[in-house]
Amino acid sequence: MPARLLHPPYRRVPWKNGLGSTLEIATDATEPGAPWTWRLSFADVPARAPFSSFPGIDRHIAVLDGEGMTLERGAERIAVPREGAAFAFAGEESIVGTPLGAGRATGADAGTAVRDANLMLDRRAWTGALEIVRTDAALVARLLRLCNSARSGLGQEMRAIGDAVAFLGSRHLVQLVLATCSTRTFAQASGSQLVDPAAVWRHSLATAVACQRLCRDLDATARVSAFTVGILHGLGALALDLAATPAQASHAASLPPEMDELA
Repeated sequence: MPARLLHPPYRRVPWKNGLGSTLEIATDATEPGAPWTWRLSFADVPARAPFSSFPGIDRHIAVLDGEGMTLERGAERIAVPREGAAFAFAGEESIVGTPLGAGRATGADAGTAVRDANLMLDRRAWTGALEIVRTDAALVARLLRLCNSARSGLGQEMRAIGDAVAFLGSRHLVQLVLATCSTRTFAQASGSQLVDPAAVWRHSLATAVACQRLCRDLDATARVSAFTVGILHGLGALALDLAATPAQASHAASLPPEMDELA
């Protein structure tokens, strides 16, 4: 899926019906305002309003911030999910959204009662889903153990993720999340036929650090993106390993060592 992941500050786009605005987060549009076949955005909903019509588009919506939102589809009343699978509906349907609670935001978002996530997919090209994960207890525990380990050198105990965000910053925390999740993925591949998961993991981590340092003169968002590319690039080797048949694995094991260097 081609993608253009936008960097903050995100572009604020008026709703098609002119009754609100949305922040474009990611899209396959080649430039701002160009046609797209999929888009992820965050919409600010200040008051009860009808949804814009998007014929041919499948939509998925979930509440990100605020007390909640109710959708009206004819006589049906639907509570928009805050966690788990988003509510899916066709873009040509007549839907009215009502936010719960009073607006709390200020500035450009003054009056906003609810912020929701919207995934839009042109059904001629894509099928998909949107899921909101609020808390992963196992991931939180691993992150805190890493932050509080002697190797971190932080010198301050982190008792909650909020502490880590305040001390490290969200971008560094994203890198820790990627590192811990990748470690678990490589560890689960201990029965690999073609590769040594530990060696692939060490190579991926070294590549991530190298990519980040090569981008040190760029902005912080680019450095995080470079780290992400580096940490994930070795997953392809594991994917090939999982898909390999016993015959293919046997053939690969019979290759001379210099072939590994070429790979």
